[in-house]
Amino acid sequence: MNRAAGPVIAPADAHVLRLLGRAVNGVMGHAQAGDLPLSAWTLGLPQDELCALLSFCFPELEDLERLPAHQYDTLMRQASWEQRQLVQLLLAQRTVPVVERHAHWTAHVVAAAAQGSRHLWEDMGLGGREEVSTLLQYFFAPFCERNVAHLKWKRFMFDQLALMHPDVRVRKPDCTLCKQQLACFPTEFAELTKPA
Repeated sequence: MNRAAGPVIAPADAHVLRLLGRAVNGVMGHAQAGDLPLSAWTLGLPQDELCALLSFCFPELEDLERLPAHQYDTLMRQASWEQRQLVQLLLAQRTVPVVERHAHWTAHVVAAAAQGSRHLWEDMGLGGREEVSTLLQYFFAPFCERNVAHLKWKRFMFDQLALMHPDVRVRKPDCTLCKQQLACFPTEFAELTKPA
C-alpha cells in the first residue's frame, strides 16, 4: 500500500530534529533515573502534547501508555517557577521561520533540563555544548545573539531570567555536580571560599 509522502525535511532540519529527539529521550530518562526533578519527565507539557512530541520524535512507538490524568497533573504542577519562565523567555526570542510547535517543544525540553545540577548538555543527554548551541541557534537565534560574553547556556538563561524579573529573587542554577563552577560563577565562588 502506498503511503502519502510526508513533508520533505532538509538535511540540516533533520539533524536538528534528531537532536531534539535525543534531548527528549535524555531529559525524560534523567528525570526517571532521579538525576532531574521527576516533574521534568513531563517536560512541563500537557499530556496530549507530550504524547504528540513522543510520536513525532519516535514514530516507532505505538499506543503510548498514559498516566492517569490526576497523577500527570500533579507531576506537571511540581515544575518550578523558573522552569515555566525559561520556556517563556526562549519562546519570546524564537527564530521566526522555524515551525512554531517544534520551537515550543524545544523550549520545554531545554527548560526542564536546566533544572538539573550538571552541564545543560549532560542533563539533555547530548554530546556536548555544541549540540545545545545547535538547537538553541536553530530555534532561538535572537536569544543566542544576546550571549555576547559566551557564557555557558544555563548560566546565561538564568541571568536573562533575573534581568526580566528584577523584582523576583530568581534562584541561581543548581550546578552542584559540575566541576566547572568557578568558570561560570567566579564572583560567587570567591565569596564562598573567602576566609571568615
